[in-house]
Amino acid sequence: MFLQRFILLLRLTSDNETVKESYCKNKSITAKYQEKRTYLQQAEIK
Repeated sequence: MFLQRFILLLRLTSDNETVKESYCKNKSITAKYQEKRTYLQQAEIK
């Protein structure tokens, strides 16, 4: 039952472009955050 709902949700989201855009935005934000973290860690090591 849950799996069927999940698959249906995936199908709906895959059709929805705005969801894709927001997902890409979130990915880029997390990437920037990770870069910042690694930069700070490197600064601490030095």
